[in-house]
Amino acid sequence: MGLQIESGTGNAKLAKVDDYNRLLTLAVAATPEHFANHDLGRAWYMSFSQTTAASTDQCFFYIKNLSADYELVINGFAISVDKATAIYTKIGMTGTPGGTPTAITPVNGNTGSGLSVNATVYKDDGMTGLSGGGEINRKVFIAAAGTTEVNFESDVILAQGGTLTLWAAIASVATICRVDMFNGTRS
Repeated sequence: MGLQIESGTGNAKLAKVDDYNRLLTLAVAATPEHFANHDLGRAWYMSFSQTTAASTDQCFFYIKNLSADYELVINGFAISVDKATAIYTKIGMTGTPGGTPTAITPVNGNTGSGLSVNATVYKDDGMTGLSGGGEINRKVFIAAAGTTEVNFESDVILAQGGTLTLWAAIASVATICRVDMFNGTRS
């Protein structure tokens, strides 16, 4: 007799295998985002509008993970713009956000959870004081555009102290933006 998979509920039922050597199961599957939100209460949304300053290449969004216990996973953002521009994303920038940044309070996506995210989040018309990092995404708009979803296919993982920023390449761009995030765990 070969290896057998038995129920862990004490009813001694064995797993079945079909004629094509497929294990027959009835399983519950959930995305990591759904699990983080539904089961852990650790998913947040930030919706904001911001018009950038009257010069090019302005940082209008900044987030820094402050948690030593949880990675912050950014799965993407949605954005609309009022003119042709490029919106680009940088990670790993250092420095203290300057200018006149306004704090954004992320909203938990689970109304039964009272958890808040341990992060610094700002919007501004042109944050200063940041340097380094690297560009990971650039979305080009050839004209004004309604909401466009930008998904980071492999997600962006911010460890403690990790940063993500959003930039507008053209001056005086009015944006409406939503950023989605959840806590991953460290193993």
